[in-house]
Amino acid sequence: MNKNNNSLENIQVCLLLSLLTLSANLFGSVSIIGDTKLMLGSSFVFLAIMLLPRSLSLFVAICALFSQVVVSQLWTVSLLFVLELIIILVLINRRIYLIIASLLYWTLLGVPILWLLNHLNSSELTDENLIITLQIAFNGLLNAAVAACIYIFIPDEWLHQRRIKQHTLSSNIFVLCSSTMVVPVLVTSFAFIAQQIHHKEKSLLSELETKALFIEEVTTTFLRQHQLVIEQLAMALNVTNAYSPSNAKMIEELMLQAQANHPSFFNITRTDKNGSLGFFAPRFYNEQIAKLPKNERTVKDRSYFIDARRELKTVTSEVILSKGVVEQPMISLAAPIFKQLENEQLFDGVMFGAIDLTTLNSYEDDIKAISPYNTVIVTDQKNRIVYSNKASAYKALSKFSYLPSKSQLFESIPLMVATHQSYLYKSKTTEFGWKVYVIQNSQSFTTLVREQFILVGFGLLLVLSAFLYIAYKLTNRITAPLKTLLDNEEAVSSDWLNSSDTSKEFSVMAKKLKRSSYLVKNYESRLKQQVEEKTERLEQRNQALALKARQDGLTKLLNRSGFNELTVTAIKNSFRHHQPFSIALLDLDNFKFINDTYGHPFGDKCLMAFAKHMQHFCKRDTDMIGRYGGEEFIIYLSGTNVESQHELINRIHQETQLIKIEEPKSGEKISFTVSAGVCSVKANKPYSLDELVLRADEALYKCKRNGRNQVSFITID
Repeated sequence: MNKNNNSLENIQVCLLLSLLTLSANLFGSVSIIGDTKLMLGSSFVFLAIMLLPRSLSLFVAICALFSQVVVSQLWTVSLLFVLELIIILVLINRRIYLIIASLLYWTLLGVPILWLLNHLNSSELTDENLIITLQIAFNGLLNAAVAACIYIFIPDEWLHQRRIKQHTLSSNIFVLCSSTMVVPVLVTSFAFIAQQIHHKEKSLLSELETKALFIEEVTTTFLRQHQLVIEQLAMALNVTNAYSPSNAKMIEELMLQAQANHPSFFNITRTDKNGSLGFFAPRFYNEQIAKLPKNERTVKDRSYFIDARRELKTVTSEVILSKGVVEQPMISLAAPIFKQLENEQLFDGVMFGAIDLTTLNSYEDDIKAISPYNTVIVTDQKNRIVYSNKASAYKALSKFSYLPSKSQLFESIPLMVATHQSYLYKSKTTEFGWKVYVIQNSQSFTTLVREQFILVGFGLLLVLSAFLYIAYKLTNRITAPLKTLLDNEEAVSSDWLNSSDTSKEFSVMAKKLKRSSYLVKNYESRLKQQVEEKTERLEQRNQALALKARQDGLTKLLNRSGFNELTVTAIKNSFRHHQPFSIALLDLDNFKFINDTYGHPFGDKCLMAFAKHMQHFCKRDTDMIGRYGGEEFIIYLSGTNVESQHELINRIHQETQLIKIEEPKSGEKISFTVSAGVCSVKANKPYSLDELVLRADEALYKCKRNGRNQVSFITID
């Protein structure tokens, strides 16, 4: 009775620990650094290992494993958890304290294996992998320490009733000292590292965002200044008569002065309303432009000219390659020029300035002053690179391609993968549709986090080792007089070391799984056999249906669609192999008279008799006979020569009139005749079935006109 009560209580404790495990992992997990979760559910698994039979503790472990997979979604964490339970179980059975067992496991086995698995899973961001590894190791140590703290407060009476090894004085002192020290040290270490990393992440995000904002303002200001220059030159043309010599010279001087004052323009040009190029500043371009063919001295096909003419306002082009004298990546600012009439303004050309993207000296100086160490990339509306301070890696005119990514460490800073590397970045969009990217290698941040983790980890390892050693020596010194009294009490530890139930449970489970697997495979085999049999019957039915769809119900010959389908393929084969063939249309003479005189059932007997008559002569596999409609039949013949085919059709015609069918009422023997039109093909030129049937029909019609009961041949050489 007492044994049954203990079993029931063990089940209740198992369910309680399982519920606590699921609740702690599913609802009590906390993100300390990035996406890695701090989970305390394993603490209750360690308690189950120390308090419950192996079968019940296995159930608690499965609950913990399930909840860890749901929360972390990392197979490496689940694998390490299973390995941790196995190693700690072995070490506990060897009288090693839980905290020491956990410390040995994570130091010697867990951390190296986890770092290696993470490194193999992702060859990039090795610092990040190490940080995640150390977080999981700290979490494992914290779970062991919490379990040890809970275990020390369990009443000895309750343990004694379940034949669980009672606490010794030395273990009480050691576990209490180590647990009360390890838990706060680990929590404090976690909190310190998390606070430092969050502060650094926030500072880095603010720095990137500020730089992106400043560079966006510099870019906007740069474009506005140069846009204003072009608009002022266009306005000067709007208010003057640019075609008078004096005004034209003045405009040219203004253009020369504007280009000299703004060297980012490698030229400033005006065009007429048709896009033909006018004066260039600086002057030396004019001589070079004059040498170009006339069709190349125009920008009418350029998007900036088209947009300025259509929208009648200043436009900024995307990144393009200049043409003509100079071939450089550039952007163009184009302002429309208007001719003032009495009541309206007419479009009279554009004033545009071309900015050479390879010589943005003033713009580059401003960006270097703001962000000397970050990579800066500016792209146009089509995401093509306008500017990059890393010109060797990101060339102007090329498309800036990257993949948004997610880090397990960074919560608020966006991450991208470009040129096979991971970067932190912030972006801003200017009013001109350009995008500014401020990029920083993520390794700089993860290196800082890694150094803090390693520093805290080694310090923590040294402190724990020193304190555990001191606690061990202290407990031995205090309890040494009592050990001599307990050395002969072997029964105390023998019950606690009994683990035979676990092996039996695993053996039973393995047999059940094997039996289940056999049943499933046997069911699958029978199901597969049934599917194959039904599929075979279905195919047979489909074949029978296909045959019925091709067959004439009365004569059992091919119907029209079935004959056409097979004959098209046969004709192609005859042309391919250069074999002559014939198409014959046969029509029973005066068949309407037979139907009207003797009735349709008798007419059907005539049709069936004639069908058997044709089958008697056309016995080869290549011969095809079909009922083409009513009393009209069609035959396809192929062979070495058309003469033998003609002879066969003649025999069918001649012997048809020998067919005698008895009329049921009068007993009279009724005969009938047939007319046939034959089209034979000797030529290699391909003809369609419809064309050949039309020729044969013409021959048949000729027979009908000439009195019926005859054969007419048409041969195509």
